[in-house]
Amino acid sequence: GVVDSGPDPLLAAMAAGGAAATESWRRAYGEAVQRADLDVAVILDAVQRRGRPTLWVLVADHGESLNDHGEMLHGDAYFDSVVRVPLIVTGQGVKPGANDSLVSHVDLLPTILDMVGVPGPAGIDGVSARSLLEDGRASCRERV
Repeated sequence: GVVDSGPDPLLAAMAAGGAAATESWRRAYGEAVQRADLDVAVILDAVQRRGRPTLWVLVADHGESLNDHGEMLHGDAYFDSVVRVPLIVTGQGVKPGANDSLVSHVDLLPTILDMVGVPGPAGIDGVSARSLLEDGRASCRERV
């Protein structure tokens, strides 16, 4: 079972601070995302200077609520701001552009292996999204 450890201290502090605390948290989160963008740019530049073909996969494990629905962070709710996360893939054979198709984290391993020509292990839950990446065909799945 789940042990109730009482109210979350961060959520309690945010609630006590009101709208100003929420806005401060949103600002800090935005700044952290900007720093991450700059870090990724440094890595991209370093690898591109090497001149070797590279498949880039950038994904988040979860989003944040930022008080959109009366909750901070990523608690036990499944709002879009928490479960719809970026998945950015680029490299040889990947068609540029955006796509709103449904892909799950379990699809990452079979997709990456398929893109680099390595057979995936038997019995895994994910499916390759290679056709989606190469020519924008329909989603590799209808639901998660």
